[in-house]
Amino acid sequence: MIYNAADLLLSHIRSLEINKSHGFAHISKRMLKICDASLIKPLTIIFKNSISLGVFPSLWKKANIIPIHKKGDKTDIKNYRPISLLPVFGKLFEKIIYNSLYKYCEYHKILNVHQSGFRSGDSCINQLISITHDIFKSFDSNPSQEVRGVFLDISKAFDRVWHKGLLFKLKSHGIEGNLYNLMESFLSDRFQRVVLNGQSFRWEKVSAGVPQGSILGPLLFLIYINDISESLESNVKLFAYDTSIFQWFFTQI
Repeated sequence: MIYNAADLLLSHIRSLEINKSHGFAHISKRMLKICDASLIKPLTIIFKNSISLGVFPSLWKKANIIPIHKKGDKTDIKNYRPISLLPVFGKLFEKIIYNSLYKYCEYHKILNVHQSGFRSGDSCINQLISITHDIFKSFDSNPSQEVRGVFLDISKAFDRVWHKGLLFKLKSHGIEGNLYNLMESFLSDRFQRVVLNGQSFRWEKVSAGVPQGSILGPLLFLIYINDISESLESNVKLFAYDTSIFQWFFTQI
């Protein structure tokens, strides 16, 4: 596993946004920024030991859940998205792991070429422009083509990730040893509790899914659904858990 701790970790600490939540541990991001470089050595020791042992610290796997209203009736629980507020030290560690895992995926060209979600250098805008261009190109062709499309959205996508299936896919992509063990530890024995209006509820164990609000969660989700387009004969565009399927037909006159 590539591990460039000191400079990378210091840059992550200095880029922390002090007005955002620091999780249940009550160690503020403002305090971390004040401590600055003095944190590098102790955190590096902890991170290196965690990597060598393949263990993600259990306290960093506990999340406060806050419900964010998406749309519609505010009294309907289905109209809320659960966001995980995780301990800041755990998120710093996730950033170190993410950098190595993402570089590995890019180097080995693991991620689906049609996937634009959570990808460096890509975006929803790029994908929309590409789709619009292809549709207008088919209209302007001679003879013109008919375009048929299906738009799919996975409900509660992050919550539906099957841990054993994700670990199987990680291993099938050559991720093994300490990094694999670390990912297995990251996914297992996670706990969360709802925090609402200053009140916190009891801790509940999480048996599936990746935390929505974590650093690693989106990348692990992409790896989990990476083969979603393998059996499709139509053209496909992916943006995280949104899938657009297109097929072009010559117009019959």
